[in-house]
Amino acid sequence: MQKKNILMATLGGVLFGFSLMTTTTVKADSFDEAISQEQTTITQANTALTQLATEQAANTTQVLTYNQQLKSLGLDLTQEEKQLNNLQTAVVAPVTTNATLPQQPLVASTFSLTATNSATTEKDDEAELAAEEAKVAQLRQQIADLQKEVSSLNAATAQKEQSKASYQATIAAANAKIADLKAQQAAYNSEQGLRNRLVSGAYAQLGKPYVWGAQGPSSFDCSGLMNYLYTNVAGLSIGSWTVPQETSGTKIAVSAAEPGDLIFWGSAGSTYHVAMYIGDGQYIHAPHTGDVVKVSSLSSSNAPSFAVSVLG
Repeated sequence: MQKKNILMATLGGVLFGFSLMTTTTVKADSFDEAISQEQTTITQANTALTQLATEQAANTTQVLTYNQQLKSLGLDLTQEEKQLNNLQTAVVAPVTTNATLPQQPLVASTFSLTATNSATTEKDDEAELAAEEAKVAQLRQQIADLQKEVSSLNAATAQKEQSKASYQATIAAANAKIADLKAQQAAYNSEQGLRNRLVSGAYAQLGKPYVWGAQGPSSFDCSGLMNYLYTNVAGLSIGSWTVPQETSGTKIAVSAAEPGDLIFWGSAGSTYHVAMYIGDGQYIHAPHTGDVVKVSSLSSSNAPSFAVSVLG
C-alpha cells in the first residue's frame, strides 16, 4: 500500500507538472506577446523617425542652397537697381536740360539732323531703361519665388518636428508599457513559481494517513495539511483550522480558483473541510479518519462552497 501511494505521488507530480507547465506557458506567452507588440511599435516608430530625419536633412540642405541663391540674387538686385536708378536719371536729365536752354536760331538742315539724333538717342535710352526695369522685375520675382520655397520648406520642417515629437512620445509610452509588463511578468512568475511549489509539496504528501488534529509531517487532518504546506513552502501562516484559513486571502468562486488556492466546504464561518486546488478540476486533501492524503475530483454531488486565493 505504501509503495502504491509513493507511486501515485510520483506519477501525480509528473502529471501535475505537465499540466501546470502548459497553463504557465500560456500565461507567460501572453506577456511575451504583449511585450513583442510594444517592441514592434517601437521599431516602427524608430523607422519613421529615421525617415523623418532623412527628410529634414534634405530640407535643411535645400534651405541652405536657397538662402545662398537669395544672397547672390540680392547682390545682383542691388546692382541692377543702382543701374536702373542711373538710367532713370540719365533719361530724365536731358529732357529737363533741354527745356531750360534758350532757343538758338538754326538753319533748317542742322535743326533736322539734331532732332533726328536726339530722337534716336531718346529711344535708345528708353529701350535700355525698359530692359533694365524688366531685369529688376525678374530678379525680384526670382527672390519672391525662392522666399516662398524657403517658407514652404520651413513649414514642412516644423510639421516634421511635430511628427517627431509624436513618434518619440509613442516610443516613450511603449517603453513604459514594456517596463510595466515585465514587472507584471516578474510578479506573475514569482507567484506562479510559488504555486508550483505549493502543489508539488502537496503531491509529496500523498499517501500519508489522516489523523484528526495532526499538523504533519507524517500525518495530517485537512486544515493541518494546508497549514503545513503554506508554512513550510510559502512561509505564510494561515491558521491551524478551517475558519481562520477562510480569511487568509481573497474569497473567490471555485470556478476562479488557480493551483495552490484553498477550496472550502460549508458556510463561511463554519466550514468543515478544506483542500488545495491543483488545476484541471482536481484537488489534494486529507479526507477523514481511515483515509490518506489523496487527489480527488470536483463533483456536483460534493461541490465545495467557495475558494480563497491566499497568493492573489
